Amino acid sequence: MAVPLQRSRDSTRDLVLGWLSRTSTGYDIDPDSVDISLPRNGFSAETIQVTARDIAGGTHRSIIRVGATGERIYPTESIVAQADALRAVRRHSDVPVPEVLAIEPDATVLGAPFFLMEFVDGRVPPDFPSYHRSGWVADLVPSERTAVWWAALTALERLHSITADTADLPDLGPAGPAAQVRYWSDALDFYRCADDPVIRRAERWLAGNIPVHRSPYVLLWGDARLGNIIYRDTEVAALVDWEMTGYGEPESDLAWFLYLDRHLSRGIGAQRLYGLPDRDRTVEAYAALSGRTLRNLTFYEVLAGFKFALITAAVTRRAERTGLPSETPFPLHRNAVALLDETLEAL
Repeated sequence: MAVPLQRSRDSTRDLVLGWLSRTSTGYDIDPDSVDISLPRNGFSAETIQVTARDIAGGTHRSIIRVGATGERIYPTESIVAQADALRAVRRHSDVPVPEVLAIEPDATVLGAPFFLMEFVDGRVPPDFPSYHRSGWVADLVPSERTAVWWAALTALERLHSITADTADLPDLGPAGPAAQVRYWSDALDFYRCADDPVIRRAERWLAGNIPVHRSPYVLLWGDARLGNIIYRDTEVAALVDWEMTGYGEPESDLAWFLYLDRHLSRGIGAQRLYGLPDRDRTVEAYAALSGRTLRNLTFYEVLAGFKFALITAAVTRRAERTGLPSETPFPLHRNAVALLDETLEAL
């Protein structure tokens, strides 16, 4: 889902050009060649595409990710922490993520801190409409869809080889299930969901079922899902969108990965694509790849539903304020709460 643009292209180009002229990015650009585009942006962060030639005549494409400049989707956000996490992934694994070229913590340049990263070419499974309904994943043959799924799962497992005690990792806040439940429960007023009976029921269940810590804490992607993966053919070219990164048990990422796919199929009344492995096969494959016993997956699936219901409340309010016709109610939050209710009923 996208939001209307808020910036003037010309004034933004001037700001970006001025910043590039005094910032080390790893290549020397020709100032006259700098061009920017302001695509329709996602809800949680703003994206600016930059194209420039270097002094040798080569063309470089890069992306600026700007932190929230208005209403936030998350209770707390740090664009710098996201950049730090991307750099940590590149230092400590072979998981493909964009290279961070520069970080700007000063909010006065573009209205919020931001970072510059390389542009990664490829295609992304769509959320709107769901990839289960249309788009390039739906157009694949079943064996290719299977390859897309396993490539994502393999990248996720490789990411989880970065344990939280690895040297030189960034500070990403408190780790573990109790900290996650506390963080999201404390945000009920922020999301204006304190009076929702389904969300309150999920909160109570989570508080009463926090698992005993067994798995080693690892670096988490946070928003682990097909829609945040850039593909080339059926191979993963980059994992993107790290707003929810942190440390915790690997089941947290796996549960989110499974739950968001469930939302984009059953949760919206769409037939799940043939060829995408189901939950049980996925869990078995992850356990085999990682050598881990997954003990707490049900807890993290409920937590995923809880978090998703809260996030969709903020996304829905923002969508409705950006000009959706009043006769076309945005069903995202309603669907998320219904799926959470179904999840709780199955416990």
